[in-house]
Amino acid sequence: MALAEVLITTSLCVLLYQSGSRSAVPRTKNLLNTLIIYAVNRCLLTLLVVVAEVTVVRMRPHVVHLVTTHGQPVRQNTNTYIDPETGPPK
Repeated sequence: MALAEVLITTSLCVLLYQSGSRSAVPRTKNLLNTLIIYAVNRCLLTLLVVVAEVTVVRMRPHVVHLVTTHGQPVRQNTNTYIDPETGPPK
């Protein structure tokens, strides 16, 4: 996931930079430069969050109800939720 984020950001920055170098309008160049800065900042923030998530998961692997910041629950075996003494919930 982090690799995909870096590739997408790199592609976006290259495209925006090439578009800005062809533009003769200074305001357009400024806007494209701002978009490049936003894209790089977003990528860095996403990478920081991914590193934090991996660190938390490695430090606390016993946490069952862990939800990532991307809104997708970490996959767990369904037997994890079944109490061995009472059986599956009814």
